Amino acid sequence: MENRLAHLPRYLVFLPLILFLILLYGGILQRFVPALSVGETKYTSAQFNYWYYENYLDYVDAHYDELDALGLDTSRPLDKQTRENGQTWEDYFRIRAEEMLRQTEVLLSLADEYDVSLNAEDLPEYDQRLADADAECAESGVKLDDYVRSYYGYSVTAANYKKQLLREAGVDAVRAAVTESLQPTQAESEAYAAEHPEL
Repeated sequence: MENRLAHLPRYLVFLPLILFLILLYGGILQRFVPALSVGETKYTSAQFNYWYYENYLDYVDAHYDELDALGLDTSRPLDKQTRENGQTWEDYFRIRAEEMLRQTEVLLSLADEYDVSLNAEDLPEYDQRLADADAECAESGVKLDDYVRSYYGYSVTAANYKKQLLREAGVDAVRAAVTESLQPTQAESEAYAAEHPEL
């Protein structure tokens, strides 16, 4: 009996391995395979990476002058550095990203109740952040995909970045509406002041 594989070109034997490596290192699996669930919503690695690195970048920007005192060296891997409580910086940012995703789900679920539109054309913050990213790309001479990958990892594409940016702008709009609804009205403030003249 003749071996059928002997007639196949040699490169076809390695094709499954090559395809697997492309899927793994090309970020394709990370864009589609769920990595985390928050409530009913499943997040891919790419979506999680956006929030992880967004949290990391915000933290570094906010604490830039005190990073040494906090024990965070941006040139070293985060899983090799510990905070004062013994937790690694990688774990800290992972936990914060998961918390942010939970907050995102809760706040986006309140959009209808607080009459907040989640459409891009109704969220000027989305347009502004996208315009800022486009301006940085133009200034640096890079494509948006390359810009996004340099900040959020190779699995985050420009399309995924835009979706997450839209969600983030929606969250900010809902948060502002909820905060505003908790503020007392002018009449309530005056009534309280009349009831409590000692203040």
